[in-house]
Amino acid sequence: MAKMLQRVSQKPVTPRGIVSAVYSLFDPLGFIAPYAMKAKLLLQTLSRKRLGWDDTLEETDKEQWKRWLDDLPKLHQIQVDRCFKTKGFGEVKELQLHLFSDASRQGYAAVAYLRLKDVTNQVHCVFVMGKARLAPIREISIPRLELTAAVISVRLSKIIREELDMTIDRVCYWSDSTSVLKCINNESKRFHKFESNRLTVIYNASKPSEWRYVNQDDNPADDNSKGLKIDTMLKNDRWLKGPKFLWEDESHWPRLIKIPVLGDHNVEVRKEAQIYVSAVQSNVLDDLISYYSCWWKLKCSIAWLLRYKQYLQIKVLSKKKASIASDSLLKSSKCNRRTLAI
Repeated sequence: MAKMLQRVSQKPVTPRGIVSAVYSLFDPLGFIAPYAMKAKLLLQTLSRKRLGWDDTLEETDKEQWKRWLDDLPKLHQIQVDRCFKTKGFGEVKELQLHLFSDASRQGYAAVAYLRLKDVTNQVHCVFVMGKARLAPIREISIPRLELTAAVISVRLSKIIREELDMTIDRVCYWSDSTSVLKCINNESKRFHKFESNRLTVIYNASKPSEWRYVNQDDNPADDNSKGLKIDTMLKNDRWLKGPKFLWEDESHWPRLIKIPVLGDHNVEVRKEAQIYVSAVQSNVLDDLISYYSCWWKLKCSIAWLLRYKQYLQIKVLSKKKASIASDSLLKSSKCNRRTLAI
């Protein structure tokens, strides 16, 4: 360990040296994937700046790299049991595989946990495998990244079930993206090629009933998609032990809350509730976001929609003013006729 740390710290502070240092960490199961993600994000920043392999870094980038190196000796504090079953755990009567996926502007990730329950209903959760990837330099919308993270989650499930010599009784996929869950549970809508290709992978390896909603605060894959420091990983053990609700009974697991529509006794409130529910359940905004793969094009299209909305409002106001003016002219003409008649 000491030799590895010395070898990594002696790498030159250039993009070439950073790549060599980051990928010299051997972590095929992803135990320290959130920590490695921090350095990968720095590499992506350098690539956006179009630096050469042996160019010197700016001071801010050097400081960020130094902070990452300072955390490197703390890796020996991360300890993981080799056996999935702890001492004193009884005979396993139920074995579940839970996979979480998440995406952000920086990257997308997935992580898997085993949930074991023995004959005394004692519960134990253990980390199995985690994967993280950087978001493409060419910007892609968040719903598309979330869908890609769901694909990684499905592929992790396939690898784990093939390699483990254990019979898994139940598989659960968790996502904090309602747009992804809507796409998976959709039965009528036709999607673009990007979405349809990834949904095909999801349908071939999972069932829509196996997908569930989780809050962002309870999603451990969020740690991997953005990156963590070693101190944060040691202080908050959610990444290596799973979210707290997995250790509890299934009745405490998060559920997607549906908004009830009020009755007819209050018309105004009912209308507002219907508008809110339709806004939540409508796929118009999701369709618009998923249609564009470029952030700039999405902003331009929304700007044109807002401009067209303003144009329609001005047109409606001008029609109202014209109608008011015509009514006033009609009234004045009627008054003149009456005076002439008198």
